[in-house]
Amino acid sequence: TIFSEGERYKDQEIPVYHPHGFLPRNKHLTSKNDVVFSEDAYHSQFIDSFSWSNLVQLNHLNSSTCLFIGISLIDPNMRRLLDVSIRKNGKGEKNHYIIKKRYTIEELYPEIDKIKLKDRKVIPVIESIEEQDANNLGFNVIWINHFNEIPEILLEIGK
Repeated sequence: TIFSEGERYKDQEIPVYHPHGFLPRNKHLTSKNDVVFSEDAYHSQFIDSFSWSNLVQLNHLNSSTCLFIGISLIDPNMRRLLDVSIRKNGKGEKNHYIIKKRYTIEELYPEIDKIKLKDRKVIPVIESIEEQDANNLGFNVIWINHFNEIPEILLEIGK
């Protein structure tokens, strides 16, 4: 777990970066645990182009294949970093992966008892628009139907 400047990992480890801080389960918080909880703290990080969190993210976006889990891609700072990365790439290649859960009609319209067949046709349109947006930011999209599929995907990647 890498959550602050200067932290290192061993060659046999796979680092997981937490650019907005980390709350350990079984350890005590230290001064290194600079967790971003407030919008003001987030904006301070966003404004500082040379903050550790921005630099480490941009460095990995430019030099690695990244897997994003649990991110919506609506964060303006993340979109800015991804845009910078894809422009530096020059080729517009999709070097990264994002796992996204497919929509269900019940999630989109929880208050409607009877859903017409034509209403169900909106899901492929929404997913197509989201996939195009992700592609424009350099992502290949891995669609899942249920979150419990994620561990299996991670095991496959590990092989």
